[in-house]
Amino acid sequence: VKDQNGIFYMNLGLYHHKLKEFKKAIDYFNKGIEVASGPNADYHIEEINMYKLKSLLANKQFNETILLGKQLEQNQDLIQIDQNKSEIFRILSAAYAEVNNFTNAYIYLKKKNDVQDKLNKLEIQKKINEYEAKFKNKLQEKELHLLKNEQQEVSLKLRNSKLYTALALAGMTIMLLVVFLIFGYYKNSKKMLLQKEIIHEQKNKETEKAKQLALTRAILSGQEKERERIAKDLHDSL
Repeated sequence: VKDQNGIFYMNLGLYHHKLKEFKKAIDYFNKGIEVASGPNADYHIEEINMYKLKSLLANKQFNETILLGKQLEQNQDLIQIDQNKSEIFRILSAAYAEVNNFTNAYIYLKKKNDVQDKLNKLEIQKKINEYEAKFKNKLQEKELHLLKNEQQEVSLKLRNSKLYTALALAGMTIMLLVVFLIFGYYKNSKKMLLQKEIIHEQKNKETEKAKQLALTRAILSGQEKERERIAKDLHDSL
């Protein structure tokens, strides 16, 4: 709870600073610094003083602004952050200019610009790194897309190859089946032709036997008639 006391008054100060009630804002910032406690007290005091510095400049308390700004400039924990350093130098430059100390105003403006240039370079480098990362991501996405397309193409070729192989096997199977059918038909036709020849030969043999039998019967009948004639002649002669 103690850690939040300073933050509470800091937020009140920020609220009144936004309303351009800079005197009230400074009073609340001072109250926040006064009641700040806990393990993070130093950090909260530094943060409140940065906001207080802006309110002092806005309230045209230029000497107080310079005094606090010089104090904050000596704070190594605070000044090691480039954004804080740039803001302190900017406010000091503006405060010195208001009290007609243009030498210090120029010095701090140059310091501010040097820090800002560094920040700009860092920001530019950050942008470069960001764009480079995006470019690499796009390039990787493009490569992945190309790889995916190649894989799909290979997969399609493989499927087509399997299809062609299946069709070829089906064609060969059909051809073999047709060959077997033709061979079976030829074999059956040959067998039937052979059977017809056998039947024809049997019929010819039967016809020949019938003719021989008829001839034998005719001979026997002739002989019988001849015997009958001779017997009759003998009977008549007797």
